Amino acid sequence: MRHSDTPRRARRTERAAQPAQTVRPVQSRLVAVGSLLVVLLVVIVWRGAFGAGFVFDDRVAILRGEASIDALWPPSEWLLGTQRPLVQLSLALNHAFGGVEPSGYHKFNVAAHALAAMALVLVIAESAAVLVRRGRIAASPRRIAAIATAAGVLWALHPVATSTATYVIQRAESMATLFVLLATIGLLRAEEAQAFGRPSRRAQVFSAACVLGAILSKPTAVFAPALLLAVEHAVLGTGVAAAFRARRILHAGAWLSLLSLLATGVVQGVFLGDGRLQGAGVGVAGTDLAGYWAMQVRALAAYGAIVVEPARMSIDHGVEPLAAAWTLPAGVAILAALLAGAVAGFARGGWWAIVPAGILLALAPTSLVPIADPVVDHRLYLPLAFVAIGAVALGVPFARGRALGAAALVAVAAVAVLEARATTARNRLYDEPIRLWDEVIARRPDAVRARVNRAGLLIEAGRDAEAAADLAVVAAAEPGHPLLAMQRGILALREGRAADALADLELAARTYDDDAAAHGALGDAYRALGRPQDAVISYGRAGLRAPGDLRYRFLRANALAEAGDEAKAIEGYEEVATRATGAGLRASALFNLGNTHFRAGRNSEAAAAYRRALEADPTHEGARIWLKEAESRG
Repeated sequence: MRHSDTPRRARRTERAAQPAQTVRPVQSRLVAVGSLLVVLLVVIVWRGAFGAGFVFDDRVAILRGEASIDALWPPSEWLLGTQRPLVQLSLALNHAFGGVEPSGYHKFNVAAHALAAMALVLVIAESAAVLVRRGRIAASPRRIAAIATAAGVLWALHPVATSTATYVIQRAESMATLFVLLATIGLLRAEEAQAFGRPSRRAQVFSAACVLGAILSKPTAVFAPALLLAVEHAVLGTGVAAAFRARRILHAGAWLSLLSLLATGVVQGVFLGDGRLQGAGVGVAGTDLAGYWAMQVRALAAYGAIVVEPARMSIDHGVEPLAAAWTLPAGVAILAALLAGAVAGFARGGWWAIVPAGILLALAPTSLVPIADPVVDHRLYLPLAFVAIGAVALGVPFARGRALGAAALVAVAAVAVLEARATTARNRLYDEPIRLWDEVIARRPDAVRARVNRAGLLIEAGRDAEAAADLAVVAAAEPGHPLLAMQRGILALREGRAADALADLELAARTYDDDAAAHGALGDAYRALGRPQDAVISYGRAGLRAPGDLRYRFLRANALAEAGDEAKAIEGYEEVATRATGAGLRASALFNLGNTHFRAGRNSEAAAAYRRALEADPTHEGARIWLKEAESRG
């Protein structure tokens, strides 16, 4: 893509007279091939992520919050009480088809990222076609397709994409980005239809609906209506007033979509929670709203460093990356350059104004309204797309001629290979989430949140001594941390100190009332202390909060049997045996069902249950032994 360097008036007249249909089919075929190539590369590079588990906020939203996504109907659970209803719907769909098995969630995330990459290729190609038609640039269909594909590849394979394509709950970012890009395609199609005298109503409605979809995926997509106006000015050459006159359905619908923030409670939660702006201070002592804005200037420097050096990425940055002295001048320089580029570009009518303007608009919502963490990798997802566009499209003029064009292609391919290798390595960390927290703690040894999260994973892995060491650091820094109580209680239970664990686990269950694991651990403590009736209640609460986790129903049946409620225990075992997909849990439920019948002298029923247990798990030695005993007595 290069600026015309021959007499502009003559070339513009020639291009304006050339029907778009003479080049569009060729360009469309080339772009289709390029977009499919990007999708294929995404699938190849992310294939290792399909076996990854849940990390950090995934566990809160999916495992602990399972009760809110365990049913598609009625839609009240995923539609109401959330600021991201479309994300909740996607989680509910995943749950409907695969429960809490992580693989399906990861496949959805990768698909959303691949579709967003495809949409970016189409946006670039169609924008370039408009600019050619307007006489603003000179570029052949082949060059347009090459630029669009190259930018799409560099964006799609950058390791920053793992923060949304692999980190399940951050699909909000990729879903919102996909809708924003689709809205832009709708705008470009509407303008093209009007330019050639065709109806544009469908394209306008589609674009406005996509803006609504973006906002319902993530409220920070509030910038989308402004971004469409920026595209109008920079790419289509239309002023704001003229844009509203020409495409009033699109732009009116896009801005009216902001009213959805009232329906999802975003406005009330941010501005009206207690009469002041929420989030100011981001949990950092002595930091007010102005201090947060200063942090965001420094954050620009941190983000710039991550783009060129992805090894700086982290699942939990904290505020430490902003403490370095260089971040303030670097952040000021980046902000000044972006503002100057946007202003100069719009003033001169240059298409390239959309690059700095897009970066600024995409970062604006979370830069102005405080969020919990001042630096998070997934904020770079859409801004990086504009960086890729600028790097490729503005670099093409230096690759004129066959030799330089080939060199540019080799350079893009080399960068893509480096990105793919870094992304593959990053995805391996999600496959071993303890290593994600190892990375954080290596940089910030006193990071309490990292220590707590790693301790939980270490407990699950049976590495109790290492977990205890992490909890000791947490206890010294933040003795009142509620997760500390739960994890310390679980470790005490494992050591056979149920009495010591009880107080910690009761506190954890009160603090994290929606956490099935907290109630389940408390049930374990009650059983160990000979209080099966209390255990029944705790396991019941755990089962309600994690309806797909049949372990809690199994444990509740055990507690019921210990409490003497034989009928309900049998009912519980039968339910688990019927619903369990894992052979081990099904066999255990049937074995305990057989034991319940055996103790009551119902030897034929016991033998039948033991046989079913052996059918589920032929290696279950207990079922084999007691089957012989039941048969001999029967």
